[in-house]
Amino acid sequence: MAERRKLVYCFDSQDMGRTAEAIVEQGLTPVGRPEEIEIDLKEKTVDDDWVTTLATGSGKGKKASATWNGMMDTLSLERACVRGINNQYELDPPSLVRRLGRIPFTVASFGSVHPWAYRPPSFGELHYALGWGCAFQGAGHGRLVSRRWLGTGPWRVLRGPSDTTLVELHDLSLGMAEALAQAQASHAELMAGFITFAHKFQNAIEGLHKGADRALVITVHGRVVSAGELLDAAAARLLQPLGADRPIDKVVYVFVDRAAAEAQLPTMWRYGHHVHLIGDDGVERRIDDTYMPRLQRPEWTRGDAGKELLA
Repeated sequence: MAERRKLVYCFDSQDMGRTAEAIVEQGLTPVGRPEEIEIDLKEKTVDDDWVTTLATGSGKGKKASATWNGMMDTLSLERACVRGINNQYELDPPSLVRRLGRIPFTVASFGSVHPWAYRPPSFGELHYALGWGCAFQGAGHGRLVSRRWLGTGPWRVLRGPSDTTLVELHDLSLGMAEALAQAQASHAELMAGFITFAHKFQNAIEGLHKGADRALVITVHGRVVSAGELLDAAAARLLQPLGADRPIDKVVYVFVDRAAAEAQLPTMWRYGHHVHLIGDDGVERRIDDTYMPRLQRPEWTRGDAGKELLA
């Protein structure tokens, strides 16, 4: 039997009502009706349609919440996020990812199961600080520089229905100190490849825009492209800073020097960018599409679904 732990979660949702209903159906909340329901701090009647009461009451910027066990366990809907706390949840990641596949969301975060004296980063908006895990579904993977980021990181990857990816950021079987060391490394690496909607571009988005290919083409000569520039280029695919008349679906880095191209290819590939090389014959060829990294991931992740994300 899975160990009972405190499950703290936040789901980004395009339909908070549907997400809340699915969260209840999949057993992420305590069993049975809540003890209290409030809509903008006004108490409402708790009956068999309590989830509908929450869903309809959370519109127009209002906060709707339900509580159990003397307000220790919660479910709340606010600003396109569904958040909750369940202090006695049987946390088994393979089972959880199957349940997540039946819950509509884009990005989810799960708080710590340990009382760390460490302030982890957060995805922003109303998300809790990162803890043991996070998840992405469908278009939510677009909040990352690429899916490859998940497939090459120091964490365990589980795949579920509806194009759902659950990421364990540390081994749940570890004690607090060992788990913290793993989590700190995973948190830093994950956030280096995560794009917030409040992303601030540090580099000018410059290059040749090819409208027919919906591509931004950047020539590289005599320089090493920084991680900051690669992140900005990935963010441009999500946030479209050039406007609707110049859409960016892909960023293409074009090299004229083979050694420089091959040296920077592994990093650019992980960010999801295209890499082209102009050969001695003057012909430009793509070289990232056949690249596959030699992975060196922690032993505890062995056998996970990371390779599924490397295409």
